[in-house]
Amino acid sequence: MLSMTNQARSRMKRIFLIFAAAAGIICAASCSGKVSCKNISEQTSIALEGSESVLNVNINVDVPVKGLGTDAELFIKNYLYFFLSDDFNIWDDITPDSIQESLMSECEKIAKDVEMHDGIDAEIDLNGSIFAQYDDILCYNMKSYMFTGGAHGMSADDYVNVRISDGEYIDLATLFKEDSMEELRGRIVKRLSESLSEEDFAMIAPDAVEVSSCFRMEKSGITFVYNPYEIAPYAMGTIYASLDWSEISDLMN
Repeated sequence: MLSMTNQARSRMKRIFLIFAAAAGIICAASCSGKVSCKNISEQTSIALEGSESVLNVNINVDVPVKGLGTDAELFIKNYLYFFLSDDFNIWDDITPDSIQESLMSECEKIAKDVEMHDGIDAEIDLNGSIFAQYDDILCYNMKSYMFTGGAHGMSADDYVNVRISDGEYIDLATLFKEDSMEELRGRIVKRLSESLSEEDFAMIAPDAVEVSSCFRMEKSGITFVYNPYEIAPYAMGTIYASLDWSEISDLMN
């Protein structure tokens, strides 16, 4: 099963390319103070065709509506709007209500393709909120869980980082020198060896650890996120490798 995080991150990169091309026709707005959000919430069950089982949907997502530059708000809204979708585009009139409608529409599409044994229900949980805001940076977090059959569900912890003033999506190339990836990878592996127990670290193949494109930024530093199966067995859950800015400043642009 392709995780929702990998799907969302692939779409996010494509959204960013379209967004960057369209940026010239979008008016920027200044940002001051803290970001205000509108919460969208939905708890419902969708009947599965030909089955007594249902798809239980739980959505609890905070949508920024005030306090961001226009471009930054637009980027986050598009990220949320297309989170479950195979399509992608840039819409400049997305509202919290339309995000909720989009997410529910995608859940209904998923329900049509799910086959469950009677008595076992499928599940989709989405929890989105601002993880951190400091200086000119906003880090948004989406925690997701999907169970559509099999031995277990799939959880994912996804983060996107944007510059508040102009909406620039901050990726690895934005932060780090082009020739620094191997050194950064080594420091991540070293941190994993320090933060995990000896037994857990033995479950990871160090040579298979790449610099994750999923990371969260906060005032103290950066945390690289590895969701289940990316570098370790499912049972280890999501793995985090945190580095202070001072530990990687020589690698940064």
